[in-house]
Amino acid sequence: MQKGRLKLIFIVLIVVGLMFVAGVVRKARKGSPSQEASQTTTPTPSTFILGPGDYTREVPGWKDRPYDLHVPTGYDGSKFTPVVLAIHGGGGNSEAQKKLTCPNGDVSNSKCLDKLADREGFIVVYPNGTGFRLKNVRGWNAGGGKDGYACISAKACEENIDDVGYFRTLLDDLEKAVNVDSSRVYATGISNGGAMSYRLACELSDRIAAIAPVGGGYQFPAVASCAPKRPIPMLQIHGTEDPLWPYQGGESASPLMEDRGIMYSITDTIAKWGSINGCAKGAPIQIENLPDTDTADGTTVTMFTYQGCKAGVAHYRVNGGGHTWPQGFQYFGEKVIGKTSQDINANEVIWEFFKKHAISGEVLSPSTLGPGDYEFSLEHDGLTRTYKVHVPPQYDSRSPASAVIYVHGGGGNARSAYLDKMDKTADKFGFILVIPEGTGEVKFGELRASWNGGKWDMGECCGNADDVGFISAMISDIKKNFNVDSKRIYATGISNGGLMVNRLGCELADKIAAIATVAPAGIESSCSPSRSIPVMDIHGTADTCNPYNGGEPSNSFCRNVGYTRMAPDQVVNRWLSINGCAADPKKSKLNEKVSYTTYSNCKEGAEVVFVKVGGMGHAWPSGFESKLLGIYPVSYDISADQIWEFFKENRPSKF
Repeated sequence: MQKGRLKLIFIVLIVVGLMFVAGVVRKARKGSPSQEASQTTTPTPSTFILGPGDYTREVPGWKDRPYDLHVPTGYDGSKFTPVVLAIHGGGGNSEAQKKLTCPNGDVSNSKCLDKLADREGFIVVYPNGTGFRLKNVRGWNAGGGKDGYACISAKACEENIDDVGYFRTLLDDLEKAVNVDSSRVYATGISNGGAMSYRLACELSDRIAAIAPVGGGYQFPAVASCAPKRPIPMLQIHGTEDPLWPYQGGESASPLMEDRGIMYSITDTIAKWGSINGCAKGAPIQIENLPDTDTADGTTVTMFTYQGCKAGVAHYRVNGGGHTWPQGFQYFGEKVIGKTSQDINANEVIWEFFKKHAISGEVLSPSTLGPGDYEFSLEHDGLTRTYKVHVPPQYDSRSPASAVIYVHGGGGNARSAYLDKMDKTADKFGFILVIPEGTGEVKFGELRASWNGGKWDMGECCGNADDVGFISAMISDIKKNFNVDSKRIYATGISNGGLMVNRLGCELADKIAAIATVAPAGIESSCSPSRSIPVMDIHGTADTCNPYNGGEPSNSFCRNVGYTRMAPDQVVNRWLSINGCAADPKKSKLNEKVSYTTYSNCKEGAEVVFVKVGGMGHAWPSGFESKLLGIYPVSYDISADQIWEFFKENRPSKF
């Protein structure tokens, strides 16, 4: 009797918590598109052409089960647009799922799924399951109910609601409202919603391109066989300490799920889906322990990428994580649902996975281009801009590769990267080398170009071209031709190119993971990156162009630029302030000539490293040397290897 009463009290608390998350009574925002759409009773053809905004639409034939949709700010109705179905968990609803994707449930937070959709240009749909007990406490018929397996979720499963039919009708209606790219419709969800995404992959494979369940396993095979018409790419995110859907399977430890039956284990889930996707037996699994960027959250993340499959199979195992959405809303206490990891952002890793796949079965990001050297051009700000790409021999378009952007110095061009042997470094470590060219004029048969590095207290350099916009467009262009890991794009450069790289760190921190500069002359006074960004600054003590102590250059090739140089310690101090670093550096030596000062105690784990190179002039480490041009002396005590070592240790997951 006492046990039954405690269980009832626990269930009531959970339901009340979900009601609080979801708002229970759905209220359209005053003056919002949602309100206007719901008040329209006699649609005209123009009603179905929606622009950017938030809307609520009814699903024809499905009473009391509307769906919410977010159309991104940059939406163009003349272009096909991908769609992400974000499916709520058992006991939740569309509003609960929207809040779940946001830190602290704050829907205005830039890390929410809707905000990511605005940046990346996809539509988000929040559907509603069948209500039980209370109208907006809903669930999905995601499988189970036989052979001891829990029926997920209770009422919808027990009554065998045709939720696959609901989604088919929803998608038909959506295609009347917005210009849907029907080859790129994806499904994700939490718990019961994650399990529902598996069922959609099994029974709606003609409409679903890829799935990414969070905190929910493959419960459906307990009811019926799964036979998708094509292999479906799958990414699973799951916490090892999930009390509601145990990672190892079996009965749930939660009183809410007591005596409900067995949950399908995540290990078996991945193995089963690997079989469906034709993963070769004994094929290698790539395992990567991701950076523990928040040591206080009690979790770490291990990423598993399964090789030899006809369609992608990947898994983010959240070690110590609970029944939660990483970097999302901790909608109940840790004792009830476990910990929320801050080491990855579920929205971002899911979208990175989704955008590589289409219903044709082709991986979108990589093209047929393989290893080699390429030259590309694009139109930006009324100019034809060019860049070169060097792809290393080991590049495999099936696996995302790191990319390093090399920004040449003033008066240089893309050939500078090859003179500095950066192609050899790319071949050694396996990253794609990207070499943009600045603006300038052709002299002696060759482009002599520079970069608009911005303004700072002591001057400005050089020109007024929109170089930040060009490099941002270039990054997007690269992804059309090569399989680039968006979280591992780095930038490095020398002199005027180093100045430009500092500016990229200030203004493109949403696209560039870390920067490394060699002999920059300054940093923008207005620098305010969207996040803390890891920085390495390398400077030679014998530099006569951008002097180690700052001030005016003695090198005749540099005197005509007309601005005062910042000393490297001034540049580094500026980055320390921007990244909120504590003044407790660690000092070390690479060798007798090369010393490191490393500031690790910074916001979001963004290191700042200053490298002092004794006797090195205005030159690239172990790179091109010319006394005639003032690129002298070169130091062979350090090389671009050290830059790459810094980059590979700085892959921010909060990004």
